[in-house]
Amino acid sequence: MTDLTDAQVSAILAGVASSRFLASMLDSVAAWQTQSGELHLIFPAESRSIAEMLQAKEPMEKLRTVLAQVLGQQLRVCVKLDASRNAVSKQSELRAKFEQDPIVRAMLEKFGGKISSVRYPGEE
Repeated sequence: MTDLTDAQVSAILAGVASSRFLASMLDSVAAWQTQSGELHLIFPAESRSIAEMLQAKEPMEKLRTVLAQVLGQQLRVCVKLDASRNAVSKQSELRAKFEQDPIVRAMLEKFGGKISSVRYPGEE
């Protein structure tokens, strides 16, 4: 996979500027990558609803038209969520839950321990 250059991303954003709705959706893209005739738009997990809205017919057609003009080729657009950020977020939430638990805090203080890692049951 190859990341688009900042100049290419800027040109695409300028090309969709007339559609404020589409431009605002593309502001949430975390990474722009091309591979085998496809453009992968990677959204952070918390932008799931925006990623889903982008897949509607009208914004997708406008984006494909601009991509063809800027990049000089027709690309299939794939919208994806960044799963790695979501996993880190879940672990952070779990860690915070344990750190705030009064029993866990009491044991850590009593025995001078610390939480080194957290995981859900069944995770390795």
